[in-house]
Amino acid sequence: MGKGRTVLRKVERVINPKFEKYQWLKPEDLLEIQKRHLCSMIRAAYRHVPYWHREMKRRGIGPDDVKCAADLRKLPITSKVGMRGKEEFIADNIKWLGPELWHTGGSTGQMLSYYTTDLSRHAIDSCRIRGWKWAGCQPRDKIATFTGGGLSSKNLRLDCVGMDEKVMDKHIEMINKSRVDAYRGIPSALMTFARHVERRGLDMKKKCVLTTSENLLPVHRKFIGDVLGEVYDGYGANDGGSSAFECEEHKGWHISADKSIFEVLDRNGNPVAPGEEGILTVTCLFNYGMPWIRYMSNDLAVLSDEKCSCGRGLPLMSKLLGRTTDLIRTRNTVINGTELANNVIGHNLPIRAFQFIQTSAQRLEVRIARESDWSEEHRVVILNILQTYDPQIEVTFTFPEDIPKTPAGKSQYVISQLK
Repeated sequence: MGKGRTVLRKVERVINPKFEKYQWLKPEDLLEIQKRHLCSMIRAAYRHVPYWHREMKRRGIGPDDVKCAADLRKLPITSKVGMRGKEEFIADNIKWLGPELWHTGGSTGQMLSYYTTDLSRHAIDSCRIRGWKWAGCQPRDKIATFTGGGLSSKNLRLDCVGMDEKVMDKHIEMINKSRVDAYRGIPSALMTFARHVERRGLDMKKKCVLTTSENLLPVHRKFIGDVLGEVYDGYGANDGGSSAFECEEHKGWHISADKSIFEVLDRNGNPVAPGEEGILTVTCLFNYGMPWIRYMSNDLAVLSDEKCSCGRGLPLMSKLLGRTTDLIRTRNTVINGTELANNVIGHNLPIRAFQFIQTSAQRLEVRIARESDWSEEHRVVILNILQTYDPQIEVTFTFPEDIPKTPAGKSQYVISQLK
């Protein structure tokens, strides 16, 4: 065991400089690195992971038959539901790889316990640090992280669940005392905090704001940017070993293609063309202890074949469209919950929070936590927005005092009760 860990540590010591270098490589050179990592991962999965050994043999293929991203289509798609609680996805040599048990945030109600390894953790950290540098955030900077539990923070962790004025005043005090350089957190929480800072008439701008874990709506980006600092959005799923970050050009998210492979698939599992919407499916190239191969997320995304003017060779994801679970499906149309939420927020209505509950194919319950100056005309605005998508949709309104966030502190704009 000692010798194995020593070799692994040597690999770790050179991985960070390599990631720094990789970002400037030409796309074709990045593909060669990606292929090399993929071949190594597939060989290890075949040799050490019961599920992948069985599935490859069942399909009549071996490790040498999967050499590039296109070859991944020979393998089955996996999911959180299919992997949960199954030891057949864990490598038989995991004890040599520095295993650590992690958990997903469970914000969608589907918590998953999984193993990461020394090498995988180091790759995740290296790509994250690289992405944050694009925002001007350096490794030694102090970061105030607004989180309900899903985001880690080595500096200042600020709870974003139940943020009232008293709590946010305390947050301000702690931020000033800690001499924070940057903010990080869930967009809806940062938006709430930014509104409070504006009401207090304070200058709380920092060098950057790193958003993640929720879809960043355009109205969030502008307001948070005006009050707290320039916003740089990131996408990450530690369970799937995937990440992507905005650079200074803000033309999309640079995929960490040197750490993972992104596929965007239709509902039948077929790849869609660049510029087309599909379900994001990822393959991690560094977690040998519990390989994430063709792991289908709940996220809707669009890949781009354009090159970024920043000069980096890392490919771009041009859009993040929310989760598949954020879709409202009526008999006449499909409404994207992220787009709908942005539409409602953009009208600057006197509401603290809102939520859409789809109770049947043509019925929606709209929950509104109202401000004191709410009136009937504001209800009509929301009704008109919904009927723009589908004139036949039936809408009822309820007005609770508050709308709870998820355990991870996220705003859940859409809940579907359809079976």
